Amino acid sequence: MGIQEDIERVEQHIREIEQRIERQRGVITQAEESGLPTDGPRNFLWFLKETRSLSRDHLGRLLADEFRAKDSQLRCGSLHPQGLSRKPVSHTMRDSPQVRLLGFPNYNRKGR
Repeated sequence: MGIQEDIERVEQHIREIEQRIERQRGVITQAEESGLPTDGPRNFLWFLKETRSLSRDHLGRLLADEFRAKDSQLRCGSLHPQGLSRKPVSHTMRDSPQVRLLGFPNYNRKGR
């Protein structure tokens, strides 16, 4: 499995965890409204958030590995510079879906 496939797999995993977090928040709300204990659901929510955090760390490492691999290819001459984006990396990466999955805000939105 290549690094791009690993990145896609971890991104999908993060999206699935975020969906489970939202469902768990709903479970907690229902339990509160029904007067039921929420310790168990809250503990599971904490576990899901920790899992998401670890997955984001993993995604960050994969993205760094991918960047280093591309940089290494460029230095070795196996990747032609014209194939790269002419935008500065800060603008390209800031808006990428990977950065959003890592939990960084999008600073290009109005009002920020």
